[in-house]
Amino acid sequence: TRMIDWDKKIVKNADLSLGVNNSRKYRQSLSEWVRASGGYFAKEEQIQKDNWIETDISIKVPVEQFDVLLDNLITDSVKVISKSVNTEDVTGEYVDIRSRLESKRQVRLRYLDFLKQAKNMEEVLLVQNEVNELQEQMESAAGRISYLSQASAFSSIHLKFSEIDPSLLPKQEDPSYLLRLFESLKKGSSWIGDVVL
Repeated sequence: TRMIDWDKKIVKNADLSLGVNNSRKYRQSLSEWVRASGGYFAKEEQIQKDNWIETDISIKVPVEQFDVLLDNLITDSVKVISKSVNTEDVTGEYVDIRSRLESKRQVRLRYLDFLKQAKNMEEVLLVQNEVNELQEQMESAAGRISYLSQASAFSSIHLKFSEIDPSLLPKQEDPSYLLRLFESLKKGSSWIGDVVL
């Protein structure tokens, strides 16, 4: 008997809109993060809006790397304008369609046996019509299974980013006074040591 694939089929999608300090540098970092995650760019376009440019990118990433890549995209130096993440468990639909596809295959085989036993052209045409209809349903089910397998293997991230006024970006925390004093003393004592030597 055939084993049913009970593996979880999770479809994950994210929509992100970000403000960045330098689009070119962010795009370079983005390439490295996507490559490291085993993902790829499915689509990329740049849109001129008045006096600024928005980059619009669709990313496909292996589902197990989705959260890691998402964390990388939202660095400390970007402003998140909007973010939405959707997760859908399609395991039930996947198993159901596979089961129905297998049933249709069995019915089709029985119809093909009837076709061999048909006594006249009318019976042949009747059975052939049923076989053709089943074939269409099976192809549709196989297409849906293929889509669900692909969608659950590779998650999608739709990312838009553009340069914004640096004053709107998150402030990088300055080191505290004591930390700066300690660093100065450390450097100073190293210099004094060199002089003594």
